[in-house]
Amino acid sequence: MMDNTIDKKAYNEVAFKKLLVDFLKTRPQGATQNEMVVATGLSKDWVELAVRALLNDYPAHLETNEQQDLVYIFDFTPRAGNMTLRKWFGLFFSALRKGFMVFFKGWTLLMYCTYVLLNLLVLFVFFIFINILAAILDKETIHMPGWLIRSIDNVIMALSGIFSFPRGKNASRGYLHLMFTYIFGETRRPVNDLEIEKRLLRFIGLNQGKIIVAEIVKLTGWSVRKAQEEAAQLLANYHGDAEVTEEGVIVYVFPDLEEDPQVAKFLQQPNRQAHVDKKVAEKIEKYRARNNEAQPNEGVPTATNDQEEVNEVRPIWQNLLPTRFMNDNDPEINKMIIVGNSFNWAMSLVTPFLLMFMISYVTQLIDEDDPFEFGSGFFYIFAIIPFVYSFLFWFIPLLRRPGVILANRRIDAINEEYRLLGVIFNKIGEPLYRKYELQQLKTAIVPQGKSLRNRDLGKLFDEKMIELEAESHSDEHGQYYTLDELKLGLDVGEKIRQSKAQL
Repeated sequence: MMDNTIDKKAYNEVAFKKLLVDFLKTRPQGATQNEMVVATGLSKDWVELAVRALLNDYPAHLETNEQQDLVYIFDFTPRAGNMTLRKWFGLFFSALRKGFMVFFKGWTLLMYCTYVLLNLLVLFVFFIFINILAAILDKETIHMPGWLIRSIDNVIMALSGIFSFPRGKNASRGYLHLMFTYIFGETRRPVNDLEIEKRLLRFIGLNQGKIIVAEIVKLTGWSVRKAQEEAAQLLANYHGDAEVTEEGVIVYVFPDLEEDPQVAKFLQQPNRQAHVDKKVAEKIEKYRARNNEAQPNEGVPTATNDQEEVNEVRPIWQNLLPTRFMNDNDPEINKMIIVGNSFNWAMSLVTPFLLMFMISYVTQLIDEDDPFEFGSGFFYIFAIIPFVYSFLFWFIPLLRRPGVILANRRIDAINEEYRLLGVIFNKIGEPLYRKYELQQLKTAIVPQGKSLRNRDLGKLFDEKMIELEAESHSDEHGQYYTLDELKLGLDVGEKIRQSKAQL
């Protein structure tokens, strides 16, 4: 028999989420919270809590209906889960790689320096030996050729330069790193999974605790749909609320970031990432200056000493992906390393014969009937190992070069898309005529001295318009696009902040 009283239940997140999921699966067009209340019988507070929990579990985005109510649209398409075995193998190979790197760094420096010193010693001993022999045989003194003396001087200078350099500006990296990065490439900055969140939260904190989808697109380069989904995720993760303005624009509000004086004080401090970008910009400036490339800071935001600009969260077209480099070293260090390796490589062909000559001559003087026998180990140590090592020392960087070039081409292609977004946002209130824009785009998104990576600009432009949910029109001048929704969002955001600042 059914109880005719209103049941007082405790909040049960698992059960309530299931009720909402069952209902929302029947509403692919989405539902408001009031519709969820009526359909499930849950209280408004419980629906609000359960919806926040669902935002953590499923992709979703918010829209508005004709009455300017918030509509939650969830995507319940099954997502493939991560395999535990795959994770285990990933951790295993990651640990194996780290162990190999530690071993190889030490082995690289040891082999390099040992053979440089050994080969220098063999050369000096050989010339002392043949001069002693010349004196015994009443022959003229044999001097080192000038080219050989100059080569030895260069090797000694290179070796001393490598060991003295880290005491200067590269002190934190050390000798092991100089060798290792020359062979295996530049050190990648650790990937911060929360970098996007940090940038968006910084923007929110600097802008009265509010953000709009159009601003998220501007900061990240995402499509409108992805920006909507990520905005919903921000609500779930950081206890935000969604409001609808009179114009029908959804504003994502984060009260915790709006009024907290400690947060405001923290955000006025210099942005550490901006200073990191400044160092990268300086590195790219030196690199491109050496290669006579224009726009030396292209690829990273131009660093500045102005406090306001340092703290500002810049749009994506001013925060481009940085160029990849062959290694972390300065050119003079690489030249020194190459000189030492070239010396080792050449001496791997010469040292065995010099040693054989000296050892054979001495053993014949001591005992003519029992000449010294040179086993295979002798040639492995003095010829094969140094030759193979020096070859790999030269070959591995050569093998990496096409990969770095290919990576930079991919980076350039992505940066072209970001610059295209900048062109679009700079003209966001104007009709964008496809024919006219395509004529101007190449010079607008490709830095001087570089070639276009996205060959089909028309296709790229149309894809970007689709991502930004532009409206397509045509008139006597041809096809054109308008971005009224994005423009309205940016205008509303500016209006909200101006009215708040005037209070």
